Amino acid sequence: MKKQKIGIDIRAIGQLRTGDEYYTLNLVRNLLKIDEKNQYFLFTDTSEIKKIKEKILIGLNNENIKIVSILPNFKFFWTIFLLPRIVKKLDLDILHVQYITPLWLPQKVKLITTIADISFKAYPELIKKTDLFFLNVLIPLSLKRADKIVAVSKFTKSEIIKYYKIKEEKIEVIYNGEASEIFKKKNIDYKNILERNGIKKPYLFYVGTHQPRKDIPTLIEAFLLLKKQVNKFENLKLVIGGKLKAHNYDSKIDLILSEIKKDQEKKKFFKDIIFTGYLESEDLVSLYKEAKIFIFPSLYEGFGLPLIESMVSKTPVVCSNIDCFKEVAGEAVEFYQAGNSKDLKNVLLKLLNNSKKQTDLVEKGIKQAEKYSWKVTAKKMLKFFIK
Repeated sequence: MKKQKIGIDIRAIGQLRTGDEYYTLNLVRNLLKIDEKNQYFLFTDTSEIKKIKEKILIGLNNENIKIVSILPNFKFFWTIFLLPRIVKKLDLDILHVQYITPLWLPQKVKLITTIADISFKAYPELIKKTDLFFLNVLIPLSLKRADKIVAVSKFTKSEIIKYYKIKEEKIEVIYNGEASEIFKKKNIDYKNILERNGIKKPYLFYVGTHQPRKDIPTLIEAFLLLKKQVNKFENLKLVIGGKLKAHNYDSKIDLILSEIKKDQEKKKFFKDIIFTGYLESEDLVSLYKEAKIFIFPSLYEGFGLPLIESMVSKTPVVCSNIDCFKEVAGEAVEFYQAGNSKDLKNVLLKLLNNSKKQTDLVEKGIKQAEKYSWKVTAKKMLKFFIK
């Protein structure tokens, strides 16, 4: 087969967009590791090419790689108008994007889109109205326009079919990979990093966006119930990682924090709830590894990378009993009824009082995490590109 010209939208890299950035960076790096034959054009909407290169190309042979800056960076204008012009100019064979596709491309170009989740269809009330409008208009067009669709889990595939009636054979399930290599690094000064972030052990940990579907208010409520019920958890903290006040921020978080401050009985626990803001890689790894339990309270996910990161970190996991988590985590976590703070409190209480169960979850988690590999993800994606 002749050398293919493959274009990939990498705008998420460098944007602190948590899951999207993590997915794009690991997919691209692993594609470039296994494929030196085909030509890659990586499309970004920033002029800071040097920073992007530092993130992607370290340790890679970059003779078959070109990073292309497309400006201006108006979100939908970029995808719908600017990107197609460059694709045509470069005479690409394949274009890979996430979610929104260009509305037109040269006929020869194979168009592939990755869909992580479609939470906006399952929980439209949790999405900003302006975002919802564009998603409801552009996602159906994109799914129809794409030659192939990548779903990051069987659950996501089933949701795409359910809501959009897409033919099953058009969708390929390609799982995300393992935690990044920094989780294997051994010379990180965990104690110093915790001190720098103002955190003392023991603590429960969550990291991710603060969108409504993440259900952080239920997590906070469960933590307060736990602290209120059991005196021996007097020193226990709840650490919530993730960029503060980012896009589609859940205003109910501010509401519950305000209520805690006003409540005579609860306000003494306010100091035990710590928001870190965005975490750099080493800080994030440290907080995972030193946590008593990682909690993932989401109402809806497409995969759930933090589950795998926690397992690699040898930290026991408690998460909501949504279908996606059951698929990805298997028996390596403790589930609670999604959205139920009392049930979450009860599950946490049982696990905190059972060190044998904690050890059992850690052992199961290590084995479960081994099922996921970015190298395998990249190999399947490359096969998907060129078959």
